[in-house]
Amino acid sequence: MRKILIIVCFCWLWLYVPAQKTIPKAVMESLQLAGDNRSELEKAIAHYRTEPEKLKAAYWLIENMRWHRRDYIDIIPDPEFLKVFNLADSLYYNLVKGKAIAELKSAATKDGITDIKNRVRHTLEATSFEEPFVVYASEKQVTDLNTINASFLINHIDNAFALKKESPYVSQLSDDEFYLYTLPYRMIDGQHFRYSGRDFNRFFSKYLGDLKDGNFTEHVGRYNETIKNLSAILGPYPFRKRTGFEELFFEKVDGFDCFSISNYGVAALNACGIPVDLQFNIAYKMLQGRHSDCQIAPRFGQWTIFSPQSKVPEPRASRFETYTGWMNRYRVHFDARQNTPHFLKKTDEFVPFSLSDPAIEDVTHLSIPTVALTLPFLAPTDNNLCYLGTFNSASGVMGVSWAVINKKEQIATFKNTVTNALYIPFYYEGRERKTFGVPFYLKSDTTQQNGYSVLYLDDGKDVSQTVNLILTRKFPEKMSGLWRQMIGTVLLASNDSSFQTHDTLFALKTAPRPYMQEVKLSNETAYQHYRVLGSEREPKIQIAELQLLTNTKYGYPLTSAPWPVAVLSPQQTINDDTSLVWVLSDVPDVMKKSSISDESMETSPGKTRDATVENISYKEPVVVTALRFAPLNANNGIVPGNQYQLRYWSDGHWNDFEYPQTAEYNYLEFEGAPKGKLYWLKNLSGGKEELPFIVADDGRQRFLYYNIK
Repeated sequence: MRKILIIVCFCWLWLYVPAQKTIPKAVMESLQLAGDNRSELEKAIAHYRTEPEKLKAAYWLIENMRWHRRDYIDIIPDPEFLKVFNLADSLYYNLVKGKAIAELKSAATKDGITDIKNRVRHTLEATSFEEPFVVYASEKQVTDLNTINASFLINHIDNAFALKKESPYVSQLSDDEFYLYTLPYRMIDGQHFRYSGRDFNRFFSKYLGDLKDGNFTEHVGRYNETIKNLSAILGPYPFRKRTGFEELFFEKVDGFDCFSISNYGVAALNACGIPVDLQFNIAYKMLQGRHSDCQIAPRFGQWTIFSPQSKVPEPRASRFETYTGWMNRYRVHFDARQNTPHFLKKTDEFVPFSLSDPAIEDVTHLSIPTVALTLPFLAPTDNNLCYLGTFNSASGVMGVSWAVINKKEQIATFKNTVTNALYIPFYYEGRERKTFGVPFYLKSDTTQQNGYSVLYLDDGKDVSQTVNLILTRKFPEKMSGLWRQMIGTVLLASNDSSFQTHDTLFALKTAPRPYMQEVKLSNETAYQHYRVLGSEREPKIQIAELQLLTNTKYGYPLTSAPWPVAVLSPQQTINDDTSLVWVLSDVPDVMKKSSISDESMETSPGKTRDATVENISYKEPVVVTALRFAPLNANNGIVPGNQYQLRYWSDGHWNDFEYPQTAEYNYLEFEGAPKGKLYWLKNLSGGKEELPFIVADDGRQRFLYYNIK
């Protein structure tokens, strides 16, 4: 027995101790942070002790796991649910096996998907599944070091190295590129995959086609079709909790957003030998929020940015993307980047959350034109960093870029600055944001040697001078092109439901405004059927709300008060003609089901169902003497009944002017507001689209990006 024990100890020393002697310092630090999971990571290290390249890869993954936080420690789905999911996968693969991508979209394939859907949905609906068993991370500092086991790591690393031989793409990658595009098993913090690269490869490779074809558009297209068709088969997600893989193939998964989609896309495509990275725009110039997407490795040429499941990469003819509405774009890495605020800051220096990830890299210059912007920095601070922010309608200011403060020369240089954009320069005192300059618009200017010119948008701290403001919008009119295309839209009337014979009561001759407007008709004839037809340039009907009015003298039984015509200034005469009523074709609840009378400015028959014809029929003929209508629009004007807060920029932050005001009409009056400021009108009742503006000498709002360029 003693001899056996000695042999076992010798084997352990032979397998493990020599490897430990050569373990890099950073890896040893990670092993110490792994806690109870350390033994699992050490098993993976010992497994590769005789394979130097794979051992180096294991070291790299373990070293950088510390940067990836976990919301879940483990997820175990109901085995009965997995059986149904695997059935759907098997049936669908048998349907599409060997088919060209064009065939995947054919009528025959769609019929086959419908048959599978009926079979699988019946099983899903007839079976009661247990919610996935989820072990949540109780503390925010739980990372992959504390959860990833040896089997996961070994399977993932083996798959990555197999791709070096099997994938015509991965075989072309340099070592650095291999570590960037193939070796990571995920990118986004918080999310959890049960599956390693080997598991992703086994599931998806059968669907993606032969990689030797060298067609990224087709490979990603096949991936997209797989997700789309399996989602059509499986339908709404049946659980509240995540499964760690299967939720990718269901509809209506709570919290499953573009970052989840990109994270899965990167994991799946890279695991199958298609090198892509995950990027995101930290903010938009004009919109709230941010968006995550993917890009093919630059080694393979210029390919457009794409969103897995919905878009495919296409060869890009020029250096830059055609879309320029982003602020700075960042690539997410698995390993930490030393030039990020996480490492550049002082020990106790606060970093805004939007820029706190240690594994991001500013790659804006790869997608859109940028300039190097140097600003004076005269503020007294012990901090190392300062920032450029931009407007965000949720938070007011969103940090989008950073620079190291050159205290000797009292300047800060931002290397990747987006042109034609609003910027607000700031730094921190503790956690309080302080500005070191006024908001400005950075305009692309090829006449200047540095490539830009600066338009300052604030006149300083003075708020003693005041002005009376009349405001009609919180966001500019952004759909004017559509409204012009609507010219030629007509309203027909007939007593023949087929409209073989009809009269034209109205034809739109000028572009409508994005408000409720009234048209008087010289009509005294009763018709049973009315029809709206789109224009030649815009066949789809883009009328958001349409109300056919009649005179009360006709005494029709089913009527309602019409929506009021928009009132846009105190001087405008208010149309209060009580003799006009809206003659209804059905009870209000039924009419609201139609997008042309659903009380929403943001829907239309053409938008919701591609309609080019909209019929309104009555039980008996009625005389229509006027109509009120509004074109499809984003409802970004002043909405009566909504509550608004006027804000203005002064002394380094947004200030509220007096108290919130409820709109009575389609305009708001503010008496005694500070003059010459950058303003922001916040709708407290709803909506996300808002933009800062100035007020010109003629009293008109001049919005950023639309009127100020």
